[in-house]
Amino acid sequence: MLEMKKGIHLYINVKNFASIVRKDQNKNNDVTHALHALNVFFKCIESYAKSMEVTIEKVTGARLHLFIEGNTYNLNEEMVKKLFQISKYAVHCRDIIMDSSKYKSIPRFIVQMGACYGKFYYYKFVCGKYEEFTSIGYPANVGAKLQSKAEDGKLLVPYDIFNIGYEKYVFNSIKGTESFAKYALSRYYIININSLEIELPNSIDNKIREEIINVSLGEIIFSNFKTSFSFDSLSVKNCKEGNAVILMADIRNSTKMYEKNNTNLNEMNLKTQEFMEIMYSTIIEFYGIHVQFQGDREVAVFSPNNVKKAILAALMIQEKIKNIHLNVGIGIEYGMIYASRIGVRDEKDNVILGESVDKCDEIEDSKAKCGDTVISKNVIDLLKKQNEKDILKIFSKENYPKTNQTYNSFLESKRVSKSIQNYYDKSYNGAWNE
Repeated sequence: MLEMKKGIHLYINVKNFASIVRKDQNKNNDVTHALHALNVFFKCIESYAKSMEVTIEKVTGARLHLFIEGNTYNLNEEMVKKLFQISKYAVHCRDIIMDSSKYKSIPRFIVQMGACYGKFYYYKFVCGKYEEFTSIGYPANVGAKLQSKAEDGKLLVPYDIFNIGYEKYVFNSIKGTESFAKYALSRYYIININSLEIELPNSIDNKIREEIINVSLGEIIFSNFKTSFSFDSLSVKNCKEGNAVILMADIRNSTKMYEKNNTNLNEMNLKTQEFMEIMYSTIIEFYGIHVQFQGDREVAVFSPNNVKKAILAALMIQEKIKNIHLNVGIGIEYGMIYASRIGVRDEKDNVILGESVDKCDEIEDSKAKCGDTVISKNVIDLLKKQNEKDILKIFSKENYPKTNQTYNSFLESKRVSKSIQNYYDKSYNGAWNE
């Protein structure tokens, strides 16, 4: 079911979490300190936000996504105040957690935030017994982009949010200079969170410290997966680690599609279900594991033994998405991941963590254009190791190899290649061996 809403989308991200994971692994031979700290951080923020009737969208890796709706349909001071309260709480929570002796072996969290207000679409995806909520639209896209540019302890917001809050709450900010022409965003402001004139409840410190000791480090177990695993069996205490092929597939220019058709929710509901079901079902069909939707982006993992199936899944997604007159960009990486379920809502947020996950995100976001499937050198090396010559042939020879083939065009090129080879095999008379 697709609902049209208006609200502020807020992203809170631990920018350096992938490097924290690596250092935790090198120093402690596991990543329990890093995961424990992240889980406490997000659980505390989620609990605080829920007490203010703010909707928790989901945890996506080392990033928490929330949205704030108001009593009126337009942006108002109450919504902006909640945004500032949660932002200030997040930085304060980080400071309490990082000052704990429990986490002295890991680097301090670098917390960056971004927020944007506007109209968006909240969707409940259902496929068989599987259900998942996700939101799509301008404020989610811009909020995430602003967050990615923020420095530690800073919140980036567009002018409309800043304009409502600056006289009463904001006492230290500067106008941003970077261009966001893609999002028609000409003015945004960088707010120093510690300078916000916002009072936090006196009781919060004790609640954060209680959460820190709620689960001991010894209770968190990482077991290795060799082929596959199910998120249904995972929790903050029962996690998985191992090498995996990561796939991220993002529908291109979908925001324009929603803006163009915003008066016909029934049609958009069907379209949303259609492209999400294509991506989800294709991943399952090719023996992948669906992690989550991030807006209109599919995130999935495959066993290293199924790297060819991951590529074929990508080509099939390209094929089917084109057939419904949309475009998708896909990035694929290979490397170590850590999988778990965290958060205050019965630990139902599937997360995969690690540098390879961040790299896959970068490949999909900045390297894959409409219709492209882009893979990393690590994936190329894995394909070579498994002697997957037919797959290797379709990718370009560059730093980030790519192809714009679809599943059927790949099968056709493979058929033609085999036909030519058969012709030469039949024509060859063995003269070279004489």
